[in-house]
Amino acid sequence: MVKDSQFNQVIQTAIEIAIKAAIEINDEEWRSEALAEVIIAMAEAGQFNQAMQMAKTIEKEEQRSWALKEISIAMAKASQFDQAMQAAKMIEDGFWRSSALAGIAEAMAKEKLTKEATRVFEQAMQVARTIEEQEELSLTIEEITIAMAKARQFEQAMQAANAIEDAFWRSRALAGIAEAMAKEKLTKE
Repeated sequence: MVKDSQFNQVIQTAIEIAIKAAIEINDEEWRSEALAEVIIAMAEAGQFNQAMQMAKTIEKEEQRSWALKEISIAMAKASQFDQAMQAAKMIEDGFWRSSALAGIAEAMAKEKLTKEATRVFEQAMQVARTIEEQEELSLTIEEITIAMAKARQFEQAMQAANAIEDAFWRSRALAGIAEAMAKEKLTKE
């Protein structure tokens, strides 16, 4: 059986090799994508400080925002909520920031931090409302409402989902809420 220290060393070696390979990519778009994926792996391995530093080196804003979103959610899942919120604040793009805040709020709710989760869900909705492109706005609110439902904030989730103008995204949000409600019912039985 592999010991934790050996396993951590294998993870570290794999990450180092992946970073070197990503840096060698000539195309800026692909390099940013590869670095974001390595950084997300770092965050999932609990290497938050290193992941944050590496995220700053990503040239493309979308990939940098995606990486920061995933770092912030990984931090929140590790109950590092203040650091998670700081990482989310670094995200310039409204879609990715809203998504990060929703993930943080969902993690807070799982830790029974209901008031804090509600406050962060409200922040996610405020940021979402700054998104001008209608389809991206609808997608963002759909994602937030499903996270709300997973956090057992069903009434708020339903209210937000019903406010989505686009019928496609509204139906997806409501279906996601129904799924979360069904899973909640199954766990109570």
